[in-house]
Amino acid sequence: MNSEKLEQFNADIRRLWRLRKSEPFFGWHGYSTNEELGSLIVTLFIKKGIDTRDLEAAISRIHSAAQIKVHRLQQFQQNGTPGIASTGIPMPLIPGAPVTATSASCPGAVTGTIGAFLRLAAAPNQGRWLLSNNHVLVKSTSCLPGINIISNGLKVSDAVTFVPLDPTNDNKVDAAIAPLLSTVVAQSQFPAALGLKDNIPVSLVAGRTVSKFGSRTGVTTGTVGNTVTIEVVDVTGLAAHEFSNQVVIQSSNQDPFSCRGDSGSLVIQDGHPAGLLIADIGEGDCSKLGLVTPFQTVLDEFQRIQGMKFEMVPPGVAV
Repeated sequence: MNSEKLEQFNADIRRLWRLRKSEPFFGWHGYSTNEELGSLIVTLFIKKGIDTRDLEAAISRIHSAAQIKVHRLQQFQQNGTPGIASTGIPMPLIPGAPVTATSASCPGAVTGTIGAFLRLAAAPNQGRWLLSNNHVLVKSTSCLPGINIISNGLKVSDAVTFVPLDPTNDNKVDAAIAPLLSTVVAQSQFPAALGLKDNIPVSLVAGRTVSKFGSRTGVTTGTVGNTVTIEVVDVTGLAAHEFSNQVVIQSSNQDPFSCRGDSGSLVIQDGHPAGLLIADIGEGDCSKLGLVTPFQTVLDEFQRIQGMKFEMVPPGVAV
C-alpha cells in the first residue's frame, strides 16, 4: 500500500474510532495499524466478552484485504496510586523517588514517580524541574491553589507547569513538571542496571528491549510493541482520556513491567531516554503491559504549549 492510500485508510479508521461510544462498537478502547511484509494489519484492543463481528465487518468494508487481530484485555489505567507514599529514599532527591501533590483546595492525593529532572536547553543553570505525569502532579486545575509537591515526606516544590489533558479530544502526553525549591538538594542519579548513558532522546523501536525505573518496582525490563491510539481510564476508574501515538511495552519476563505508583517512570532504550510511563492494564495492582509516551514528544509538547524548550539533566550531574 502506498503512503497516500495508507494515510487515507488511517483517516477512515480514525472516523470509525470516533463511533466507539455507540452501538455496535462498545468495548473498543484502542487500535494500531501497520504494514508487515506488504500486508495491512489492524490490531484492535477490545474489552473481554465483547462481540467484535460488526466492528471487524466495518473495517473490512474500508479495506477488504486488511488482516484484523483482536486483543481482548481490560482498558489501560493511569498507574499512580491513591494516597501519599514514601519509600524512605534519603536525600539527595533522585529520579525514581515517589512524588505526590497535595492541596487544601483538592482533597485526595495520587503518588507517582519522578521520571527525570529537566533544565532549560538554552540556559541549563537557570532552574531545574522534576518530571512526572499530569495525573500525579495536577489531577485538575482546581487543585493548583496552595499546591505542594511532596517526595519522601519533604516539600520539594510549590508550583506546577503542565500540558493540559483534553477530556473530549486526542492527547499526546500526560506530563507535568514542578520547579524544585532552592533548598532541595537533587542529583540526576540512576542505577547502573538501567543502562542510561546520556540525556539524548531516541525513538522507541518495535522489538527492542527497554528498561524503566519506578518508585514502586525499581528497574524492570520489557519489549517495545505496537504504537497505538488508546483510551486511558483515570485513577478513579470513572473517566477516560484518548491518547494517540502511545507505545505498548510488554514485560520481557514473568515479572510485572509496572505497578501502581510507577506512573511517570523514565523508560530507557539503548542507553538513552526513550519514554515516560503513563498507564498500565487496569487489572489488579501490577501489570505486564505498560503504556509509554515517547520522551521527545513530552519535550516537544512543553515547548509547543508552554513555550519552554527543555532537555533532560544528564545522568550523574548534580541538579
